[in-house]
Amino acid sequence: MELKYELTGNPAGKSIVCLHGFLESNDMWKEGCLANLPYQFVLIQLPGHDADSQLLPNDLSIADMVEPILHILDKLNINNFDIIGHSLGGYVAIEVCKQKSSFEKLILLNSNFWSDSESKKLERVRIAQLVQTKLNGFINEVVPNLFQQKENCQLQIASIINKAKRLHPKNIAALTNAMKDRADNTEWIKTNQKKIVFIQGEKDTVMPSAVSTQMCKANGIKFIEIPDSGHMSAYENTSELNRILKTH
Repeated sequence: MELKYELTGNPAGKSIVCLHGFLESNDMWKEGCLANLPYQFVLIQLPGHDADSQLLPNDLSIADMVEPILHILDKLNINNFDIIGHSLGGYVAIEVCKQKSSFEKLILLNSNFWSDSESKKLERVRIAQLVQTKLNGFINEVVPNLFQQKENCQLQIASIINKAKRLHPKNIAALTNAMKDRADNTEWIKTNQKKIVFIQGEKDTVMPSAVSTQMCKANGIKFIEIPDSGHMSAYENTSELNRILKTH
């Protein structure tokens, strides 16, 4: 599969690969969180996240998404890089780093490195079935609930909803199942802990802060919490995320 990508920022700066989250697009990086950073950004659109995307296999895995990303990096002659992944993008970013050991820093944004609980897996099974018959209703409900500051982010919420409704239901189901079946990467994380930064929204209901804090502490991972934000920290507190990316 081939993925769309674009370059932005300073061509002479360090390369930072950016992977958006589930039902999202590269718009999330363009809303301000990357503003005034002296780096070159490689914004990669994940599989199944374009209206004209080819149908993904039902047995798609997170690891399957890595090869086309590595192809882009090879094409651009990028070997040493930082990589930031939001939610689903974080799961993919880990797999990229497992294949490309020359990465310098991995930033997990509102994401995690452990596998789903059994209850979470059951929820993903339900979602994978639901989206194939009630896609619009699912998107209308789930997207606003990712935000803690709904009133301040109405335009962003509307934009995400409108684009997500153009995606193919079978692709959304395949991506949901891929997240459900992803590997537990705790052991790999432990061996790379000094190269990893974990950024969490204070009021993220998808990745609860209490769980994330405990897991990071247990595995020696740098944990940074963004105040006044839910799962969509890149939209809700762009200035703070920008500051963190500058200093870490």
